[in-house]
Parts: sequence; structure tokens; C-alpha cells
Amino acid sequence: MRKLLFTLCCISSLHAIYTGNPASPALLNKGLFGAQSYLITVATGYIYDNVWNARIYRKNDPEASSIEKLEDCAIYSNWASLSFIFLRRLELYGYFGVSKESIDWTAKIPRTDTELKTRNHFSYSLGGKAIMLQFGGTVLSLDFQYFIMPTSNKFLQKVVNIYMPLELSSQNLDTKEWQLALGLATKLGPLCPYIGGKYSQLKINIKSEDLPTLLLQNKWPWGLFLGGSLSLSHSFYVNGEVRFFDEDAYSIAITTAF
Repeated sequence: MRKLLFTLCCISSLHAIYTGNPASPALLNKGLFGAQSYLITVATGYIYDNVWNARIYRKNDPEASSIEKLEDCAIYSNWASLSFIFLRRLELYGYFGVSKESIDWTAKIPRTDTELKTRNHFSYSLGGKAIMLQFGGTVLSLDFQYFIMPTSNKFLQKVVNIYMPLELSSQNLDTKEWQLALGLATKLGPLCPYIGGKYSQLKINIKSEDLPTLLLQNKWPWGLFLGGSLSLSHSFYVNGEVRFFDEDAYSIAITTAF
């Protein structure tokens, strides 16, 4: 049963994506050592992401599955960020770090409520953000992001026995999630508040040689995010963000340019 819970927790981590400020390609115009760069800027930073309710559900319900009810999923991530910004309008970025999760879950046999926490495991995200329109200090940008938890032999060895009470060989997880976000931001001195909407698709196929495939998916594809950035210099800013509807989450980030 604990192996099953571990599997579900790892799946839930795929539903946590930090969006960031829509105006981030234009927020940094100098490097860490004071050199101004318009053509290309390299930025690094740190992101803490806390999702205390990532909503997922069973798209199908094989009779052999031991899942009775999925409750709140909590995900905690620590990432290092790396961005390449071109002409202060296009940003290509990656987040690399670790995530850990907890989940409330009810089993069919025996019928019990359980909470399980996992250890940190590797996760990363790749994406791009482009400023589509700009009116003075106000920008409208489009962001695309793909979150990935790589499959490894160590991970697959722990993904067993998702169908109870039968003891099965290791199962195969096929996971995919992508997110598209449209955001509006305006610069007010050192402050840059923003708001936007996002659409995400998460699909997980848990396959076994002997039993039907179990499908999991996010409950609601549409979500809302809002936040703000505080520029402490031309090469450094801090950012805070909250997300609603498809997930309940907040993030804190710091970014600096070289």
C-alpha cells in the first residue's frame, strides 16, 4: 500500500508549475557587474514553489484498482533557474531542482485514510516567454512551459502494486503535462504587478502487463495567477506569485542577471 501511495504522490508533482512575471524578459537591463546588454542577457536565480492543493482525479476506474478517493495533494519544490533573454522580449528558461509531496488517500481494502510524505526527487521544467504587445510600461506576454519528472530505474522499481492485493511486476508510467499562459503586467516604478490566466493538460497512464491501464488527469484545465516583482536594481529582482482554481499554490523567486 505504501508503494501505491508513493506512486500517487510522484504523479501529483507533475501538476505544479511556477508561471512568473509576464514582463520578466524586460525587467533586467544590466548584468551583475553593471554591463548593460540589450541583445542577450543571461539570468539565474532560485524558486520556491508550494502547492498545498493540486487537484487530480481518476479518468477511468478499473475494478482492480485499490484507489477509493484522492484527497488534497501537496507539493514542495526548490529549483535553480537559468534564462537566456533576447532583445528584452523573448526569454528561454529552465528550472532544475527537487520536489517532495504528500497526499491524502483513501483505500478500498482496507478502507482507511492515510497521509504519506515522500523524499525529494529530481524534477525540471523547460519553457519560453515572449512579449507580444507593449504599451509604455504595460506588456502582454505569452508563456509556454513543459514540466518533466524523468523516468529512472530507481523510480520504476518503487512503482509496484498499484492494484491491490495482487503483487505485480514493476509498472510503466507515461506522464505528459504542458501549460500555456497569457499574462498582463505593468511597471510602476520598482514594482511590477501582474495577472493572467493559464490552460494546462496533465495526463498519466499507469500501465501493467496483466491489468487495465489506470488514467489520471487534472480536474480543471483553467487557472488564474497573479503576483508582483520588486526590482532592487537593474540586475536583481524578487517575485511573489499565487495561483488559484486548478491548484492552490504560491511561489517566491529571486532573479539576477550577468
